[in-house]
Amino acid sequence: MKKALQFVCLWIATTSFSGLIPGYLLNKPGKMGGTAGALVALLVQYHMLNSSLTTMLWFVIASFAIGWIVVSTAERYLLELYGPRRRHTGDVVLSDFNETNIDEFHGQLLAGLPIWFFDMDVDKSAWWLLIISFVLFRFYDILKPCPIDSVERLTEGTGFGVMIDDTLAGFMAAAVMFGLISFMVFT
Repeated sequence: MKKALQFVCLWIATTSFSGLIPGYLLNKPGKMGGTAGALVALLVQYHMLNSSLTTMLWFVIASFAIGWIVVSTAERYLLELYGPRRRHTGDVVLSDFNETNIDEFHGQLLAGLPIWFFDMDVDKSAWWLLIISFVLFRFYDILKPCPIDSVERLTEGTGFGVMIDDTLAGFMAAAVMFGLISFMVFT
């Protein structure tokens, strides 16, 4: 039973194993897992463009809560299977592995949320706004400007810590998206 629970947690924490795929294709485990998770979220967002803001808000909240719950179990399982992991920076880590990408999935969902807030025209503008939200989210996620870097250090090694830095990157990207869409709508 324990192995089944670990497997399910790993499946969720790696966003249907998408966090594992790029590394194995490139023969470099862990590479591009975060980008893969954000791309999966982008595809989900594209297919949910006709959904309501309320639906998307619940989806964003659920992705954070579920991620927070499953990440620690999934990462213990990854440690058991593969041992300590190397980040893209070369640092050896015991948590927040590159393969664990539910946090990037969540962050991208959050970054694109202003599209639903403004109820953008699906056929004319929303698809390219999703691409912009993806680029902005990955920019903030990779760069980790203050306060993201500080919060990440304070919460390191916890499921909450894995999720919160990408949540903050998603909020920063969403703020820029909100400004951009406001400018488009009101000018």
